[in-house]
Order: sequence, then structure tokens, then C-alpha cells
Amino acid sequence: MKIIISKDQYRRVLLKFLNSFIKGFDVEPWDDQNYYRNVRTSDGDEFATLWHAGPPINKGCKRELSLDNQFTTDFESFIPINRKKVFSEVILEYFTLKTGIKCDCVEYNYFTGKYKEFEKYADDSDDVITYTDKEFDHYKYKKPKRSKKR
Repeated sequence: MKIIISKDQYRRVLLKFLNSFIKGFDVEPWDDQNYYRNVRTSDGDEFATLWHAGPPINKGCKRELSLDNQFTTDFESFIPINRKKVFSEVILEYFTLKTGIKCDCVEYNYFTGKYKEFEKYADDSDDVITYTDKEFDHYKYKKPKRSKKR
């Protein structure tokens, strides 16, 4: 039996889950020497880095939210990120709702469902240790600009 989830249902599930998963945000104050601010959840866990200027930010973005890899890994253990565009829109909407800071771009790494095999040489001997790890892919989303009505 195949279950099909619409975009609207996925959006509602994400918002409800974020409300229970993250109680609030602690955002570092602006610093003139840095182009970024660290964002943590109210529990003290790393959530994201908020970029507001400089070379690391993508072209066309005023403020960019870079999600922490540990956050996306923890999040995916509950809800898979298979609708990346909807997930990105919900993250930006939720962050703006909770902090009042408007961001127009978000980027994060997500699990592709594949595993890579790595080889590592041990220090003591010449034995090769083979281990597998998750394979991640990078996703960037930029909010579309609103067209001005004449």
C-alpha cells in the first residue's frame, strides 16, 4: 500500500513537528567584525548560522540561513527531507515567525539514502579499516522575488 502525502500535508506536519522539536531560538547579537551570527535552540543545541553579508553568502541573498548538519541529521531521523523546496520554505517561515528576522535563502546538507565506503589505515599497523558512512548532498534555496504589480 502506497501512501501519498500532499505538499500541504507535508507543510503542516513540518510546522507542527518544528513547534514541538524547537521551543525557541537564541540568536547572537550582531557583530561588526563578523559576517555571521550563530543561532541555537533554546535548549542550547546548534541550529544554524545566519549570514548577513560578505563573500560566503550566495548571490542575490540578503540574509542566508545555513542549517547545522547535526540538526538536519537529527530532524531526518523523525521526518525525511524528501520535499526539499517545501522544507526550505517552512524553515524560513518558522525562523521568521520565532525570531522576527527575515531570511531569503537557506542551505543545508541532506541524506541521499546512499552509503559510501571508506578505507582508513590504522596507526599501529598497516591494517586497513573499512567503514561505511552516510552520503550527503547539498541543497540551496532562494525565495522568489515578488513581482511588483502596476
